[in-house]
Amino acid sequence: MNSVKFRGWPLIIACIVLGAMQVLAFAPFEYWPVSFISLGLFFYLTQELKPKPAFMAGLGFGYGLYGFGVSWVYVSLATYGGMPIWMGSIAVLGFAGILALFIAATLAFVSALFPSKLRMIALPFVWVIFEWMKSWVLTGFPWLDIGYTQTPTWLLSWAPIGGIYLVSLVVLIVSSLLALILNSTQVTGRLLSSFFIVAIVVFSFLNDKVDWSSPIGVPIKIGIVQANVPVDRKWEAGVRDQLISQYRSLSKQLESQHSIDLVVWPETALPLYLQQTDSQFW
Repeated sequence: MNSVKFRGWPLIIACIVLGAMQVLAFAPFEYWPVSFISLGLFFYLTQELKPKPAFMAGLGFGYGLYGFGVSWVYVSLATYGGMPIWMGSIAVLGFAGILALFIAATLAFVSALFPSKLRMIALPFVWVIFEWMKSWVLTGFPWLDIGYTQTPTWLLSWAPIGGIYLVSLVVLIVSSLLALILNSTQVTGRLLSSFFIVAIVVFSFLNDKVDWSSPIGVPIKIGIVQANVPVDRKWEAGVRDQLISQYRSLSKQLESQHSIDLVVWPETALPLYLQQTDSQFW
């Protein structure tokens, strides 16, 4: 397949499919090799594009990734929020589109500033910058950062050094090297890219053997309570007292059976404000 001739809607559709494939690399699927396949092919197809088609290709990949990856937003808005189907669908498409703009801007930026021979070198670094921006622009949404695809692998060993963004950078570098292998017509270029991939894998394996932290002080015992109340019933007035009683009962049961230092409840476990409770409650 020639990336120069693969243009227009076929390219955009291919990018949407590759973006949707990327979702399979995240939990709960955790097919982590898919991340390198989808990104490698995406970089291969877009390496020689001019800024405008690069922007559209990036938008397509972003829509595929976030359109499928954050589809749970529709469940929150329509199923539990009571929003009409058409309105919930538009909201999800709009939200996915905003997130996709970060990838689109990444591709357009690299295409505009770097010649095609240097794009695969620059792209991973520019991508991580825009990924970091996504975590705080408009209050931020760090979901589906590329590094999270590697939680089951040795590549996660880079997280203690540079956080999830360093993991993302390593994944993107490997993917760009795969794209260079596909695009290269010279054996030397392919061998060099392959060497760097092997070196990254080896360093990641060795890095995984390093103990980056050690426990300090006396260990504490933590108990976790989950009442497992359906979210559509949680806010009903008649369920409130029952829910509170259930959490308190489970916590007391846990403390009576074990010597617990800390009891942890789920996020927004109770349908009331902190000021609506008192010291006797706690």
